[in-house]
Amino acid sequence: MITNPNMPPNVILYVNLGSLEPFVKSLDIPKRQLEREIKKISVENYSSYFPEVVFNRDTGKYLVVGNYITFNAYRFLYKPNLLIPCKAFYKLEEDERYLLTIDWMMKNNVNNWYDRHRIFTKLITDFEYSRSDLATFLNKEKSDIQFYLDPPPNVRNETVRQSEEKIINKISLQAFKNNHNKDYLYILILYQGLTITYEHLKYISWLRGNGIKFEECNLTLEQEHQLIDKAIHLKRDFLDEIRMAISDMQMKNGNSGPIT
Repeated sequence: MITNPNMPPNVILYVNLGSLEPFVKSLDIPKRQLEREIKKISVENYSSYFPEVVFNRDTGKYLVVGNYITFNAYRFLYKPNLLIPCKAFYKLEEDERYLLTIDWMMKNNVNNWYDRHRIFTKLITDFEYSRSDLATFLNKEKSDIQFYLDPPPNVRNETVRQSEEKIINKISLQAFKNNHNKDYLYILILYQGLTITYEHLKYISWLRGNGIKFEECNLTLEQEHQLIDKAIHLKRDFLDEIRMAISDMQMKNGNSGPIT
C-alpha cells in the first residue's frame, strides 16, 4: 500500500555526471523530446528540469528516478566530470524508485508500452501493489493501469482472431525479466502456429528459478530463446531419449519390439 504518495525531493545537489546512472535501464526515451532537450541545453548550457536522484550506497553512485530525458541530454552533450544540479532524495525504497519513475513517465508522455508494462508488472508482482493503489498514486483510472498489464494491442488483436486468449493472457502474467521472451512466445503461437501449453510454461518457469535464473546469466537474446525452445521440447526430447535407451537395451538383450 502506498503510504507516502508525494515523496518530494529533499535537497538540491550538484553531482558529477559520471556519478549518475539510470535506475530503470534501457528506457525508450522519445527521440523528439530528447532532441529538444539537447538543443535547449546546448544553447543555454543548462536545463530548467533537474534529474531526480537518490544515493545508492551499494555502488556509491546516484540513481536517476525522474527526469531521465534531461539526464540523457546532459550525458549526450558533456563529459562525465561536469557538475549538474539534481533534486536529491535522502532515501527511497526500491518500490518508491519504481513509483517515481512510472509517475514521471506517465506525466511526460514516455509511453513505450513495454517499459510501462515492465514497471507495473514489477510493482504488482514483487511489491504487491494493487491496481487501485497505482491508479490512486498516478491519479489515473484502473483501466489505464490494466491497459499495460494486458498483452499489447497488436498481440491482442491477433489473439482474438485466432481464439488464443487463455494461453496468451497466461503468458502475459509470467514474471519474465526480459519482455522479449514474452514476445518470442507470442510469435511462436500466433505467427508460427506452435501449440504452447500450461505444462510448457511450467518448464519455462523452472528456468527462471531453481538456481538457474537464465535471464540473469548475461546471455544474448538468441541464447535465451534457445533455452525457451529446450524447455518447450523438454518432454518430447526426454521421451525420445528414453525410447532410444530402451531400444539399445533390447538390442543388447537380443530382442526388439515396437516402442510407442
